[in-house]
Amino acid sequence: MEVPEILGLNFHLTNDELLTYYLKQRILDYFEGQTQSLNSHTVPDFELYSMHPKELPRQFKCKADLHIII
Repeated sequence: MEVPEILGLNFHLTNDELLTYYLKQRILDYFEGQTQSLNSHTVPDFELYSMHPKELPRQFKCKADLHIII
């Protein structure tokens, strides 16, 4: 059985994928008033500068490398 290719399965997205799929959908959801879309749970809102970088993996219970795109 072949595993379907899911966009960003390991979340190693290209800039194009990040902008055209996730960010575009977040903007559309915002203007349409949809707060419970699948996309809003995939990429949560987070105030990046609200905590020390060493605390980020613990905050998100991340055991792998944390990649931050700014």
